[in-house]
Amino acid sequence: MSGTKTINLTDVSFNSNAQITFDGTNDRITGGASTNYLPLPTHSLEAWIKSPGLGAGMGTSAIFGITYGLIVQIGPSGTLTYYAYTTDSGSQVLLFAIESTGTNLFDNKWHHVVCTRDSSNVNIYIDGILNVTAGNGGT
Repeated sequence: MSGTKTINLTDVSFNSNAQITFDGTNDRITGGASTNYLPLPTHSLEAWIKSPGLGAGMGTSAIFGITYGLIVQIGPSGTLTYYAYTTDSGSQVLLFAIESTGTNLFDNKWHHVVCTRDSSNVNIYIDGILNVTAGNGGT
């Protein structure tokens, strides 16, 4: 991030090593809500995740979300979806959308997931292996 941004950590806990810990209930890091994040050109989003599946009544499980303009989530079948809209409010146009294949992330094991965008492609990596790539749909 550049410029002056506020990051809200009130729903996050820290361990004795000052590392962020999540207990799985309403945990999130909030970076604000504005169009200052979009468009987000070349970038990488990275996380370690472990999940046994969705809770009762859940349709997806979010990993990243920037003001609803850039989203990474796990769907009901355990696939990772990475997509972006051209704006975070008002008239939204889908910029890109890709979904992982061949991997069920609801196996209660740790997975390293990385989503990237460069001038040509958007990519999903799972456990260090390129899972899917697609054209980035615009600038």
